[in-house]
Amino acid sequence: MKTYSLNELIQKGLEPTIINLITDEILNITLPIKDDYPNYKTWFLTKHLEGIGKDRDILFTVCKKQIVGIANIKFSEQKICTLYIRPGFRQNKIGKQLIYECMNALGTSKPLITISSNKIHFFKKIIKDYKWEYSEILNNYYTTGSDEFIFNGNLYLPKQKEAESQKILLPSKPKFYHIYIPYPKKVIALFKYILKIN
Repeated sequence: MKTYSLNELIQKGLEPTIINLITDEILNITLPIKDDYPNYKTWFLTKHLEGIGKDRDILFTVCKKQIVGIANIKFSEQKICTLYIRPGFRQNKIGKQLIYECMNALGTSKPLITISSNKIHFFKKIIKDYKWEYSEILNNYYTTGSDEFIFNGNLYLPKQKEAESQKILLPSKPKFYHIYIPYPKKVIALFKYILKIN
């Protein structure tokens, strides 16, 4: 298993046709992300790929001659924009290794990252192991009915998105807590879950 940086492969002179094949494969593998992030494909093609070699990079892990893990990162924000492990390769510490590579590339052990409430359970051990700091939750930020948990910083919100989202700030390491929020029981349970692992 080995992790590669797309920036480094480009700098080493890998042929553009091979780079295009790699990025096409990465996009195809990560398309299920659209369930939580409906504009993912457009963002990847028009924003993230355009920033490769400037402020962005793609780290990808290869195992048994196939891409099994992908991380899209942004240097100026020290942010992991996307983390995706292929089904069938999860629970094999590929995600943990890929996050370690991201932290090295970004130069921080506490990268900014947002995690959908639908996927937060996958990150419990990583959040605890790396002592990531819970910062805020954004209600219905990318999709209706799904919240975004933000760790290690605050997410920049364009004014339109800020008006659409409800922003809640909580202490990063409370000793005790009592939360009164007009949310369904499922969301309150997720709050308690997040607070317990800090």
